[in-house]
Amino acid sequence: MLLMKLLLVPLLIAAVTLAGRRFGPAVAGWLTATPIVAGPIVLFIALEQGASFAALSAQSTLSGVVSLGAFCLVYALCCAHAAWPVALGAGWLAFGVSTLALERLEPPFGMALGLALAVPSGLPALFPKRRWRGAPGSPHPLELPTRMLAAAALVTLVTALAQRLGPGLSGLLTPFPIATSVVAVFSHRADGADFAIPLLRALTAGLFGFVAFFMVLAVGLPALGVAAGFSVATAAAIAGQVFSLGVARRFPASV
Repeated sequence: MLLMKLLLVPLLIAAVTLAGRRFGPAVAGWLTATPIVAGPIVLFIALEQGASFAALSAQSTLSGVVSLGAFCLVYALCCAHAAWPVALGAGWLAFGVSTLALERLEPPFGMALGLALAVPSGLPALFPKRRWRGAPGSPHPLELPTRMLAAAALVTLVTALAQRLGPGLSGLLTPFPIATSVVAVFSHRADGADFAIPLLRALTAGLFGFVAFFMVLAVGLPALGVAAGFSVATAAAIAGQVFSLGVARRFPASV
């Protein structure tokens, strides 16, 4: 199990990173929005803690989409005028404040789903209007290994602490933007705000697949079981990502 945690997510991150470098910020953001880190976290939780525990965690992860959206928006607003340490600190602070508020609120499933859907539906319109018109610079040699190591660390930490944290808090922490932070910072440093902002806007607009994935797990995992539940959730995520392409066209500055 530990070997899977250390290999599966980093390999997925590497594939998404290389594709994003090839096709630009909009594609990089859209691919980063897929549950390539959060999905395996809940899978390992299901295998270690059981389907019912994982379903409750998935419901909390739906609420956590709000915190992820807050990070992306705040980082984008700050990076337009400030260096990456300021933008990153502000983004993490936004994620933390949102997570604490959601933990106190403990939204039921219907409210959690509504909050999660509001993020990709409305939040991209609040981003600064920036368009990337150039070609990405040479990637930093540490970007890919840093993203892979950071993702592996998040998966290992959250799954190891899941039982102690409980399904609610472990679910809220599952979308913590560890890989997103790495790609935002390296993009910001290498290519400036005109690259980082469209990337984060595309990520936010592309979260429909993420929401669909965790909606299916929250509702169906106890009845379907782990194998069938994650299979159906993956199909729903793919459908959601296809739908999100249409939403992304509403924000031409991001493509």
